[in-house]
Amino acid sequence: MELVSDRERSVGELVVELQIDQPTVSEHLRVLRETAVVSVRQEGRRRWYALCAAPLTELDDWITGLRKD
Repeated sequence: MELVSDRERSVGELVVELQIDQPTVSEHLRVLRETAVVSVRQEGRRRWYALCAAPLTELDDWITGLRKD
């Protein structure tokens, strides 16, 4: 998530940065996409992934609410 928080990245970039095989990176991105934590934009054959802050803000608000009780 940190790598896609500053700018869009392709799967290939994430594979290189994380030193994890492509199927594993793709599986993690699929889960993040399904939970709306990352967005994907297709450009030709390449997909670009970016962080979506809204779900994380909602989670942070929920956790903060738990701590107040």
